Amino acid sequence: MGLQYFEGKTFALHTLNLTGLIGVTGHGLYQPIFSCKETLRIYCGGLMDQEEMKVAEFGKALGNCFKLQSFDLSGNKHMTDEFFSNLTSQAVGPEGKQEKPGLAELHTAKMAFLVNISDVSVQKVCQTSKVLEHLEINGCEKITEFGLDNIFKNFHSLQFVDLNLIPVITPALLEQLKAHRPDILFRRYKLADIDPKDNMLRVPWRIAEKGGAKGKKKKKKK
Repeated sequence: MGLQYFEGKTFALHTLNLTGLIGVTGHGLYQPIFSCKETLRIYCGGLMDQEEMKVAEFGKALGNCFKLQSFDLSGNKHMTDEFFSNLTSQAVGPEGKQEKPGLAELHTAKMAFLVNISDVSVQKVCQTSKVLEHLEINGCEKITEFGLDNIFKNFHSLQFVDLNLIPVITPALLEQLKAHRPDILFRRYKLADIDPKDNMLRVPWRIAEKGGAKGKKKKKKK
């Protein structure tokens, strides 16, 4: 179904899965999302890393899905803070009496490998819902120590956070975060740095040196 099919129509969709769609722009996603804003509960729109996704207009459409419970935007590398500003600032009601209900029912936010977003985006998502339980920010390279500290200290509904591949993470910082929320579950794998040229078959340097020394002594005895 072409995305243009949604233009000017209303749909009672509970789940919208556009994961991995190529050739789609951020502008083009506005209508499909807006057309089911009253009923949408789950939005899956990850793995769309084309540069055209930097257009953040469809964040306004998703921000109008006030009953949204889960979204997956993982891997959309060109997405910026502008998208999340649009997502969390939508209002309803007549002019002068507008309210910003936020995403009050959002319990799952998957934002992995959004390499162009900052602490501001993560904080806005956490603030817009008081029931957010599951947060994936692994691979978000611009997240800072201050941002992580703020998340763990102030958003008590969180039960799980994925912290893999965030450069600022250190053992000391992890202990600090645990102190804020000893009950929270988090995922973080520490992988040892490996020399890509090492085929793991070479003899360790010290052993090779030791063997060489013995060989020299034997030659002297002869």
